Amino acid sequence: MKSLRLVPPLFLLCAVVLLAITSMPGLGPSDVCALPLPGAKPIQPPAPVPGHYCGGDLQLDREDVPNLSIDLNRECKAVHGAGASAAAVKPDAYGWVCKTPGKPDAGINMQAACGRQYGSNAIATLVGIGVNDWRCLRPADVSGHVVPVLLFPVEKLNMSEAPFVTGALQRLQALMDGIRRFYRERSSMPVRGTNAFVLLTSTSAKDWQNLAIATDHPSGGFPLDRYGFHNRVKKELADGRWNVLAGNSSVKIGGFASLGSLYPEAPTWMGAASDVGGTYFSQPPSNSAGVCTASSNSSPYENAFYAAGHEFGHTMGLIHTDEYPYGPKLERPANWQQSIMYQGNGTNSLLFPFEVARLRPFLTNWR
Repeated sequence: MKSLRLVPPLFLLCAVVLLAITSMPGLGPSDVCALPLPGAKPIQPPAPVPGHYCGGDLQLDREDVPNLSIDLNRECKAVHGAGASAAAVKPDAYGWVCKTPGKPDAGINMQAACGRQYGSNAIATLVGIGVNDWRCLRPADVSGHVVPVLLFPVEKLNMSEAPFVTGALQRLQALMDGIRRFYRERSSMPVRGTNAFVLLTSTSAKDWQNLAIATDHPSGGFPLDRYGFHNRVKKELADGRWNVLAGNSSVKIGGFASLGSLYPEAPTWMGAASDVGGTYFSQPPSNSAGVCTASSNSSPYENAFYAAGHEFGHTMGLIHTDEYPYGPKLERPANWQQSIMYQGNGTNSLLFPFEVARLRPFLTNWR
């Protein structure tokens, strides 16, 4: 694959024209926002700032942790009889088997186990890549929440990757907690979220990178497709049964592609997208890599804050700042381009009162 273009990871506009806004009707999931638009430039390049929105308030933005354990011995007995028991034969997430005297070891279907123990709409998910990292989630556990999901290539499933995955989950947690804090402070309403989860994907690290780049230009065998990356994210989530949670709750799901450690290229920043007014928003490989601390934010974190905050805003029904019916009754602010729903400015992005007025009804009824 050709190397990335030598341009900085700038904040870029969405490459879709939404509905003409005169009476400001609601938007449906068929409307899609995709970043980036070639040639669009931000107010200014993202710059590091001293720990601004690095995570949320420890009390007001604390994430919920709806992680239900799986009784694997119970599952083995349900499938293979009273003499069966669960045993870990490898340290990674696929290390569990059912052992029955006199019979070969049998793998465990974690999705079936969660369905059997918590109901047909429960799904199996991971909070890491280790053998003890399986959890179950039900629609009621995530409804009214935004849930970040690290999309980790199954080809990388090796315990040497465990520290990388742990770090990526912590970075995602800080990012989404910070974004929820941003919207809470501006709306004066709670914006709930959960801890970050892991989904093992059949999509390889190389394909995640190339699909994201192909939203801007052909690369790695993928044709130019502004929504190909977003559609692949949604397919992987559906394969992991996250669509079951989406279909039975009001959850918002952020899919963050990951390349794992030691990938030979810098993870691309291209590819962010969302279903406007819908459930899903997709984030490129670089956006699980941005680091923030109490003393400073890296430029990749500032980029990730804008991209994830912008696309999450779309799932909550926010439109682009230039699409409001400006006129005598609504004056366009001089600095309107700095809204997080336009070009933004990293963690210093704005959200104007008329945008808050559009957001508050959603937050009021988000349960």
